[in-house]
Amino acid sequence: MKKRSLILIGLIFSNSLLFAGQNAYLKNDGQVFITPNAKKEIGKIDTATPVEVLKEKGNFKKVKVSGWAAYGFENVLFKDAGKRIFYLVLDDNKTIKPKVLGEKTDTYDTVWKNVSYTFWVKKDSLSKDIDSIYAKGKELFTNRCGACHAAPELEHYTVNQWPSIINSMKPRAGLTDEDMQFVVKFVQKHGK
Repeated sequence: MKKRSLILIGLIFSNSLLFAGQNAYLKNDGQVFITPNAKKEIGKIDTATPVEVLKEKGNFKKVKVSGWAAYGFENVLFKDAGKRIFYLVLDDNKTIKPKVLGEKTDTYDTVWKNVSYTFWVKKDSLSKDIDSIYAKGKELFTNRCGACHAAPELEHYTVNQWPSIINSMKPRAGLTDEDMQFVVKFVQKHGK
């Protein structure tokens, strides 16, 4: 009986730490909260954004996300300076402050800060498998963007051009907002 109880406790504990200290990815756009008890979201984290899971409480996980923000606009986080691969958009209420890790200036003299944020997300919004997220985007791109015409080569457009191209085709391709996020993340992964 004692052995079974210990095994059960071990299983419960290991499942609660499923992602702790590991990288995970947003399965789809997710809400961001200051605390796991907060009723109001403070922003949105994008599909396929990598996060480091720090801990779990109830139905939430505390995560850290790092990326680049233009100076003065630290509430919008991108994968890299000057590349419009969105990671995070926070409300403008300044309730959460970033940790600044460094900065650089791009070829247009825009100053970019490398920052990280720590906040809470719903645990069911996370996946350990980035390939399944990109696979969904690839399937939608192949089936919808190649239905009426040949789908463009992925390397033909830059990561900054792809979102507006997909958005312009969204109604004709029958993409929902969620579908569009999967397609955009897939094509940006391969864009120049």
